[in-house]
Amino acid sequence: MNLNVREAGLARAQRLKMGFSAVEPIEMPKVYRILGITCVKRPMESQLSGVFVRSGKAEVVLINSAKSLGHQNFTLAHELYHALFDHGLETRACHPGFNDSFVERQADEFASHLLLPIEGIQHMLHERGRVGRPLQLGDIIYLEQLFGVGHKAALIQLKKAGLISAETAQAWEANIREAAKHLGYDEQLYRATGETTLWSDYAEMASQALEAGTISFGKYEELLSDAGILDIEEEDGGSDVVD
Repeated sequence: MNLNVREAGLARAQRLKMGFSAVEPIEMPKVYRILGITCVKRPMESQLSGVFVRSGKAEVVLINSAKSLGHQNFTLAHELYHALFDHGLETRACHPGFNDSFVERQADEFASHLLLPIEGIQHMLHERGRVGRPLQLGDIIYLEQLFGVGHKAALIQLKKAGLISAETAQAWEANIREAAKHLGYDEQLYRATGETTLWSDYAEMASQALEAGTISFGKYEELLSDAGILDIEEEDGGSDVVD
Protein backbone atom coordinates (compact mmCIF):
# COMPACT_ATOMS: atom_id res chain seq x y z
CA MET A 1 0.00 0.00 0.00
CA ASN A 2 1.19 3.51 -0.80
CA LEU A 3 2.78 5.14 2.25
CA ASN A 4 0.67 8.26 1.89
CA VAL A 5 -2.58 6.26 1.68
CA ARG A 6 -1.72 3.99 4.62
CA GLU A 7 -0.77 6.80 7.01
CA ALA A 8 -3.72 8.91 5.90
CA GLY A 9 -5.99 6.00 6.84
CA LEU A 10 -4.33 5.58 10.22
CA ALA A 11 -4.64 9.31 10.94
CA ARG A 12 -8.31 9.38 9.91
CA ALA A 13 -9.11 6.34 12.06
CA GLN A 14 -7.27 7.82 15.04
CA ARG A 15 -9.16 11.11 14.70
CA LEU A 16 -12.49 9.30 14.78
CA LYS A 17 -11.39 7.07 17.66
CA MET A 18 -10.64 10.15 19.76
CA GLY A 19 -13.99 11.76 18.92
CA PHE A 20 -12.82 14.22 16.26
CA SER A 21 -14.33 14.43 12.81
CA ALA A 22 -12.31 13.84 9.66
CA VAL A 23 -12.25 17.58 8.84
CA GLU A 24 -12.06 19.61 12.06
CA PRO A 25 -8.87 21.21 13.44
CA ILE A 26 -7.53 19.44 16.52
CA GLU A 27 -5.38 20.70 19.37
CA MET A 28 -2.47 18.44 20.29
CA PRO A 29 -2.64 19.16 24.07
CA LYS A 30 -6.18 17.73 24.03
CA VAL A 31 -4.99 14.67 22.10
CA TYR A 32 -2.22 13.98 24.60
CA ARG A 33 -4.67 14.40 27.51
CA ILE A 34 -7.16 12.00 25.90
CA LEU A 35 -4.48 9.36 25.35
CA GLY A 36 -2.73 9.88 28.70
CA ILE A 37 0.69 10.54 27.19
CA THR A 38 3.01 12.75 29.22
CA CYS A 39 4.57 15.68 27.37
CA VAL A 40 7.35 17.96 28.54
CA LYS A 41 8.11 21.13 26.60
CA ARG A 42 11.31 23.05 27.19
CA PRO A 43 13.84 24.97 25.10
CA MET A 44 16.89 22.96 24.07
CA GLU A 45 20.16 24.10 22.57
CA SER A 46 20.16 20.95 20.45
CA GLN A 47 18.64 21.00 16.97
CA LEU A 48 16.46 18.06 18.00
CA SER A 49 12.75 18.65 17.55
CA GLY A 50 11.52 15.97 19.92
CA VAL A 51 12.29 12.77 21.80
CA PHE A 52 10.01 9.80 22.43
CA VAL A 53 10.64 7.55 25.45
CA ARG A 54 8.73 4.42 26.46
CA SER A 55 9.33 2.67 29.78
CA GLY A 56 6.88 -0.13 30.53
CA LYS A 57 3.41 1.36 30.10
CA ALA A 58 4.63 4.93 30.55
CA GLU A 59 5.18 7.07 27.45
CA VAL A 60 6.86 10.46 27.56
CA VAL A 61 7.43 12.97 24.77
CA LEU A 62 9.94 15.80 25.03
CA ILE A 63 9.40 18.76 22.71
CA ASN A 64 11.97 21.44 21.93
CA SER A 65 10.15 24.73 22.53
CA ALA A 66 13.01 26.64 20.90
CA LYS A 67 11.31 25.62 17.63
CA SER A 68 8.32 27.49 16.19
CA LEU A 69 4.86 26.69 17.57
CA GLY A 70 3.80 25.23 14.23
CA HIS A 71 6.87 22.99 14.19
CA GLN A 72 6.16 21.91 17.76
CA ASN A 73 2.62 20.90 16.82
CA PHE A 74 3.92 18.82 13.93
CA THR A 75 6.52 17.18 16.19
CA LEU A 76 3.80 16.32 18.72
CA ALA A 77 1.83 14.57 15.98
CA HIS A 78 4.99 12.87 14.70
CA GLU A 79 5.85 11.53 18.17
CA LEU A 80 2.27 10.36 18.57
CA TYR A 81 2.84 7.96 15.69
CA HIS A 82 5.70 6.37 17.64
CA ALA A 83 3.50 6.08 20.73
CA LEU A 84 0.57 4.49 18.89
CA PHE A 85 2.11 2.39 16.13
CA ASP A 86 5.87 2.00 16.64
CA HIS A 87 5.53 -0.97 18.96
CA GLY A 88 8.66 -2.11 20.78
CA LEU A 89 10.34 1.26 20.41
CA GLU A 90 11.92 2.46 23.65
CA THR A 91 13.66 5.70 22.69
CA ARG A 92 13.96 7.80 19.55
CA ALA A 93 15.30 11.30 18.93
CA CYS A 94 13.50 12.94 16.03
CA HIS A 95 13.95 15.67 13.42
CA PRO A 96 10.52 15.69 11.71
CA GLY A 97 10.67 16.73 8.08
CA PHE A 98 14.38 15.90 7.77
CA ASN A 99 14.47 12.10 7.74
CA ASP A 100 15.61 9.35 5.40
CA SER A 101 14.44 6.56 7.74
CA PHE A 102 11.31 4.74 6.55
CA VAL A 103 9.80 4.73 10.04
CA GLU A 104 10.42 8.46 10.42
CA ARG A 105 8.80 9.10 7.03
CA GLN A 106 5.82 7.09 8.24
CA ALA A 107 5.62 9.30 11.33
CA ASP A 108 5.86 12.45 9.18
CA GLU A 109 3.06 11.25 6.88
CA PHE A 110 0.85 10.38 9.83
CA ALA A 111 1.48 13.79 11.40
CA SER A 112 0.61 15.59 8.15
CA HIS A 113 -2.72 13.82 7.80
CA LEU A 114 -3.59 13.99 11.49
CA LEU A 115 -3.09 17.75 11.66
CA LEU A 116 -4.05 18.78 8.13
CA PRO A 117 -6.25 16.08 6.56
CA ILE A 118 -7.00 16.40 2.86
CA GLU A 119 -10.72 16.22 3.66
CA GLY A 120 -10.27 19.11 6.07
CA ILE A 121 -8.44 21.19 3.46
CA GLN A 122 -11.17 20.58 0.89
CA HIS A 123 -13.96 21.31 3.37
CA MET A 124 -12.44 24.58 4.57
CA LEU A 125 -11.66 25.75 1.05
CA HIS A 126 -15.26 25.01 0.09
CA GLU A 127 -16.46 27.09 3.06
CA ARG A 128 -14.08 29.83 1.96
CA GLY A 129 -15.46 29.75 -1.59
CA ARG A 130 -12.12 28.74 -3.12
CA VAL A 131 -12.99 25.38 -4.68
CA GLY A 132 -12.00 25.28 -8.35
CA ARG A 133 -10.00 28.51 -8.08
CA PRO A 134 -6.21 28.86 -7.96
CA LEU A 135 -5.11 29.16 -4.35
CA GLN A 136 -3.56 32.38 -3.11
CA LEU A 137 -0.95 32.74 -0.36
CA GLY A 138 -3.72 34.04 1.89
CA ASP A 139 -5.55 30.71 1.53
CA ILE A 140 -2.45 28.85 2.67
CA ILE A 141 -1.97 31.09 5.68
CA TYR A 142 -5.67 30.74 6.54
CA LEU A 143 -5.38 26.94 6.52
CA GLU A 144 -2.19 26.72 8.56
CA GLN A 145 -3.50 29.18 11.13
CA LEU A 146 -6.78 27.26 11.39
CA PHE A 147 -5.15 23.84 11.70
CA GLY A 148 -2.12 25.00 13.72
CA VAL A 149 0.56 23.69 11.38
CA GLY A 150 3.79 25.32 10.29
CA HIS A 151 4.15 26.91 6.87
CA LYS A 152 6.48 24.28 5.44
CA ALA A 153 4.21 21.42 6.53
CA ALA A 154 1.19 23.15 4.99
CA LEU A 155 2.96 23.68 1.67
CA ILE A 156 4.04 20.02 1.53
CA GLN A 157 0.53 18.77 2.26
CA LEU A 158 -1.03 21.07 -0.34
CA LYS A 159 1.48 19.86 -2.93
CA LYS A 160 0.58 16.24 -2.15
CA ALA A 161 -3.10 17.13 -2.53
CA GLY A 162 -2.36 18.58 -5.98
CA LEU A 163 -3.63 22.01 -4.97
CA ILE A 164 -0.38 23.88 -5.61
CA SER A 165 2.65 23.18 -7.78
CA ALA A 166 6.19 22.65 -6.55
CA GLU A 167 7.14 25.97 -8.18
CA THR A 168 4.36 27.81 -6.32
CA ALA A 169 5.34 26.20 -3.02
CA GLN A 170 8.94 27.30 -3.51
CA ALA A 171 7.88 30.85 -4.36
CA TRP A 172 5.81 31.07 -1.15
CA GLU A 173 8.41 29.62 1.23
CA ALA A 174 10.00 32.87 2.43
CA ASN A 175 8.85 35.86 4.50
CA ILE A 176 5.82 34.08 5.94
CA ARG A 177 5.72 36.09 9.18
CA GLU A 178 5.51 39.36 7.25
CA ALA A 179 2.80 37.96 4.97
CA ALA A 180 0.75 36.67 7.92
CA LYS A 181 1.05 39.97 9.77
CA HIS A 182 0.04 41.90 6.63
CA LEU A 183 -3.12 39.76 6.38
CA GLY A 184 -4.02 40.31 10.03
CA TYR A 185 -2.93 36.95 11.45
CA ASP A 186 -1.00 36.23 14.65
CA GLU A 187 2.71 35.59 13.99
CA GLN A 188 3.10 33.28 17.00
CA LEU A 189 2.60 30.15 14.92
CA TYR A 190 5.89 30.96 13.17
CA ARG A 191 7.87 31.87 16.29
CA ALA A 192 9.55 29.84 19.04
CA THR A 193 7.63 29.80 22.32
CA GLY A 194 10.57 29.02 24.61
CA GLU A 195 8.15 27.69 27.22
CA THR A 196 8.68 25.11 29.93
CA THR A 197 5.47 23.18 30.52
CA LEU A 198 4.25 19.72 31.47
CA TRP A 199 1.10 17.94 30.32
CA SER A 200 0.47 14.87 32.45
CA ASP A 201 -1.94 13.13 34.78
CA TYR A 202 1.07 12.56 37.06
CA ALA A 203 0.10 15.45 39.37
CA GLU A 204 -3.51 14.24 39.53
CA MET A 205 -2.42 10.73 40.53
CA ALA A 206 -0.09 12.15 43.19
CA SER A 207 -2.96 14.29 44.54
CA GLN A 208 -5.25 11.25 44.70
CA ALA A 209 -2.59 9.31 46.61
CA LEU A 210 -2.23 12.21 49.05
CA GLU A 211 -6.00 12.39 49.61
CA ALA A 212 -6.17 8.62 50.11
CA GLY A 213 -3.44 8.85 52.74
CA THR A 214 -1.07 6.52 50.91
CA ILE A 215 1.66 9.18 50.76
CA SER A 216 2.59 12.06 53.07
CA PHE A 217 2.45 15.72 52.04
CA GLY A 218 6.25 15.77 52.04
CA LYS A 219 6.32 12.83 49.65
CA TYR A 220 3.66 14.54 47.50
CA GLU A 221 5.83 17.66 47.18
CA GLU A 222 8.86 15.48 46.48
CA LEU A 223 7.05 13.71 43.62
CA LEU A 224 5.95 17.01 42.07
CA SER A 225 9.44 18.45 42.45
CA ASP A 226 11.01 15.38 40.80
CA ALA A 227 8.61 15.81 37.87
CA GLY A 228 9.47 19.51 37.62
CA ILE A 229 5.89 20.54 38.33
CA LEU A 230 6.67 22.63 41.40
CA ASP A 231 9.39 24.48 39.49
CA ILE A 232 6.89 25.33 36.72
CA GLU A 233 4.31 26.58 39.23
CA GLU A 234 6.88 28.79 40.95
CA GLU A 235 7.95 30.29 37.62
CA ASP A 236 4.32 31.14 36.77
CA GLY A 237 3.74 33.09 39.99
CA GLY A 238 0.94 35.64 40.36
CA SER A 239 -2.73 34.98 41.02
CA ASP A 240 -5.46 33.57 38.81
CA VAL A 241 -7.88 35.89 37.08
CA VAL A 242 -11.32 34.44 36.37
CA ASP A 243 -13.54 36.30 33.94
